[in-house]
Amino acid sequence: MLQVQHRPLKLPGLIIARLLAFMPRWGRWSIAAVALVMPVLAFTHGHAFKQAVKAAWSRWDVRRAVPLLQNELTAQEGVHLLLRALMRSPNEPEVIRTMAQLTDQAGMPFHSRFFYEHLARRNAATAEDKLRHAATLARLHDQTGAQIALRKFAQDEGESPALWRTQAEIAASSGDFASARAALSKVLAQVPQDAAATLDHAKSTAFSPEADQQRAGIEQLLDLFEKSMRDYDSTQRTHCFWTLSGMTLHDTAQRDRFAALIDRMPWKKLERRVMQRLLQASLNPSESEKDRLRDWLREMFVREADTEAEERLSIAKMLQRHGLHLLVLEWITFDLGLKDTALCTTRLDSLIATQLWTEAVAMVNHPGTPLPRPLQAIMQAHLELLTTGGKTLKSGELLQEALTAARERGNQGAFVAIAHMAAQFGHHDIALMAYTEAMDPRFPVALFLAGPFIQEARRAGGSANIVLQQLTRRMQDEAWNQDLLRQVRYYQVLCGERLEVVEAEAAQRCREQPQDVYSAFLVAFARLRLGQTADLKSCLPLLSQPHAWTEGERAALHAIFHAAADDDAADSFKQGIAPDAALYPEERRLLAAEKEGDRTFKAAQKEH
Repeated sequence: MLQVQHRPLKLPGLIIARLLAFMPRWGRWSIAAVALVMPVLAFTHGHAFKQAVKAAWSRWDVRRAVPLLQNELTAQEGVHLLLRALMRSPNEPEVIRTMAQLTDQAGMPFHSRFFYEHLARRNAATAEDKLRHAATLARLHDQTGAQIALRKFAQDEGESPALWRTQAEIAASSGDFASARAALSKVLAQVPQDAAATLDHAKSTAFSPEADQQRAGIEQLLDLFEKSMRDYDSTQRTHCFWTLSGMTLHDTAQRDRFAALIDRMPWKKLERRVMQRLLQASLNPSESEKDRLRDWLREMFVREADTEAEERLSIAKMLQRHGLHLLVLEWITFDLGLKDTALCTTRLDSLIATQLWTEAVAMVNHPGTPLPRPLQAIMQAHLELLTTGGKTLKSGELLQEALTAARERGNQGAFVAIAHMAAQFGHHDIALMAYTEAMDPRFPVALFLAGPFIQEARRAGGSANIVLQQLTRRMQDEAWNQDLLRQVRYYQVLCGERLEVVEAEAAQRCREQPQDVYSAFLVAFARLRLGQTADLKSCLPLLSQPHAWTEGERAALHAIFHAAADDDAADSFKQGIAPDAALYPEERRLLAAEKEGDRTFKAAQKEH
C-alpha cells in the first residue's frame, strides 16, 4: 500500500507552525484574512501608497538639507539632498516651497519665480508664497506683474501687515521710498514691536532725497545699531552695519558716532582696524586722505605679515570692495597666492581688474598653482579671451582644452562657465557643445539652461531637430518642468513630430484656460503642419493680441496667418523679424511659405 510522504518543514516553517499552534483560533483566522486582503489592497492602493512613501521620504530629506546648507562645509551635501528630493517627488509642495525659499534667499529670482509658479499651478501656494512671488517679480523688473499679484492677494486674503511689508519691499526696490515708508507705517501702527519693519522704515527714511529726513533716518539707524550691540542681536547688527557702510554720512557727529560703534563690533582685531580705517577714508575722500590710507595699509602689511589665510582673504575682499586692487596685490603676494586656492583666485581677480595680464598668466600657468585642473583650464582660456578679444586661434584651442578638462571631472558648473565665456566672445559652436554637456541627463537638474542652449544652437547654425533631441532627453528627467515642456512642444511641431498629440493637448488646455495665448499658438501651428488650414480661424483672434513672441515663433505666425489668408497680419509678423535673425532652416522655410499651393512649404511638410 502506498504511503503519503510528508516533506519535513525547515526551521523557519517549524517556528511559525509552533507559534500558530499556541495562538487562539480567532488569531489564526485574522492572519488568514489579512493575507487574503493584502493583495487586493496592493492592487487597488499600491501606487498611492508608494507615492505617499516617496513624498514622506522627500520631505524628510528637505528637513535634513536645510541645516546643512547653513554651513559651508556641509552645503554641498545639503544641495544633493534637495536635488534628490526634487527628482523623487517633483510635485510635492513642501519640496517645491523649500526650493523657492532657498533660491529666493540666495538672490536667484529667475529660479524662485519658477518654483513659486510651479506651486501656483499645483494650487498649493500659501498666502506667504503668493507675496514672495510678487516680490520676486518686482526683483525681475516686472512691476506690472508684481502689482497685479498684490491686488489679487488683497482681493483674496484682505489687507494685512504681511501685504504691507511686501508692498514696502517692492516700492523700495523701485526707488519709491515714500511709498515704502507709508506701507511700513501701517505695519508699525498694528505691530509696534516689529524689529524688521522698524529697521526698514529707518532705511527708507535715510534714503529720502530730503536732507532733514535723511539725517533723521541715519540717526534712527545708528540708534538701532547701538541697541543691537546691547541686545546681542547679531542679525540686526549686521543689517545696520552694512546699510550704514553703504551710505555717505555728511554729518560729522554721525560719522564719529558710527566709527565709535564699529570699535565695539565683535570682529577679529585686525579686521576691525582695517574696516575702521577704510570707513574713515570713505567719509573723507580727499586725495591726502587716500594717500594716508595707502601708507597706513602698507605699514599694516609689514606688521601683520604672519596673518593666517582666512583672515587675509577677508581683508583682501574688503580692499577689493573699495577698489584698492593694487594694495590687494601687495597683501596677497605671488608666493602666498600659490599656497591657497581662495587666495589665488582673489589675487587673480585683482590682476584682471588692473589688466596685469602677464602676471595673471604666470600665476595660472605656474607648475605649483593651487587651481584644480578644470578651473586652471577655464582661467587660461578666460585670460586669452580677455587679452585678445577672443579673435585668435589659440582662444578656441584653450576653450576646447577647458571643455575636455571639464568632461574628465564631469563638472556641470564648469560646462556652464565655459559656455558663458565662449558665447560672450563669439565662439558659439563651443558654447553649444558646453551647454549640451551641461544638459546631459547624468546631472540631476539643468534648470534654465534650455534658453541659453537654444540661443547658442541658433547662433551656431544648428538644426531644430538636434535641439529637439536634446530637450527630449532632458524632459525624461524633468517631466515637471513646464517651461521645458513648452519648448519641447514647439520644437515637435516645428520638426513635424507628434503633431496630433500636441494639437490635442494644446486644444484641451485652451478649453480649460480660454485666454492661454501660447496654447492657442500651438493648436494653430500643429493644424498648419497637419494641413488643416480651414480650422485656423478660431485661433486667430487670440494670436492677434500683443504677446512677447520670439523671432522663430513670429516666423510660424507669419505662415499661420498667410495660410488663413490674413496677409496684413502675416506681413506684420514678418516685419518683426530682424534681417540677421538667427533662425533655424525649418523656420526660414516657414517664412518662405506662400498661400495655398506653396511648393516649398509642402515639401517641408513631406520631409517630416
